[in-house]
Amino acid sequence: MVCEMNELSGKGNLWLFEIGSDSEADFVDGLVRVEGYSPKDRPPEEVATMDRASTYGAHAVFFEAGRHGRASVPQAFVFASKDGSDDSEFAKLHKRLWSWGGVPLLYRKTPGQIQLFRCAHKPDFATTGEPVCRPVRTLEIGAKIASEEAWWDAERIRNGTLWDDPKACKLMLSARKSAHRNLVEAIEGLYTELTTERLLTERLCRRLLILSYSPEIGQ
Repeated sequence: MVCEMNELSGKGNLWLFEIGSDSEADFVDGLVRVEGYSPKDRPPEEVATMDRASTYGAHAVFFEAGRHGRASVPQAFVFASKDGSDDSEFAKLHKRLWSWGGVPLLYRKTPGQIQLFRCAHKPDFATTGEPVCRPVRTLEIGAKIASEEAWWDAERIRNGTLWDDPKACKLMLSARKSAHRNLVEAIEGLYTELTTERLLTERLCRRLLILSYSPEIGQ
């Protein structure tokens, strides 16, 4: 879906158009670039997230502000595609990040577009064959931004009010369709099967299920 827009204003949305440039981290509070990141004196939770982002080839991580002494929470991985020819590879990456479940949002800048992908909802990449690149929202560069489209607003992402928006939550979050819910249901089904067959003791069944858990299912 390509957004219908109102006139651009302020810095809250300009960060999307600056992805991949040398300037976006200078004015966007909470956006941390992977390249040049120094873990010195940084919270261990942030360092772990930045290491993960580097592994996945992300350009930056957008963190919600920490509260009450708690560390900042990662809300999005940000990617920059030079020519947009890597759709098939990004679809596979989307699948891995959806399975991991560490961030609810992915932003991807391609020539002429900003794409939004969700990782805490249904698997938009899913087909009967190879994963497909299927953003839930697309913003054409040079178009105008609708005020009701909260996903582009850096201030809302940073202060957490993005998730106070019922429309945003309905679009981007689903407790029953996310990877973790699918994992829980799969483990429950396997546990029932193992205990019904009575091939193993209940204690051993539980141990095997715990060991079989992986934060990146589906790779």
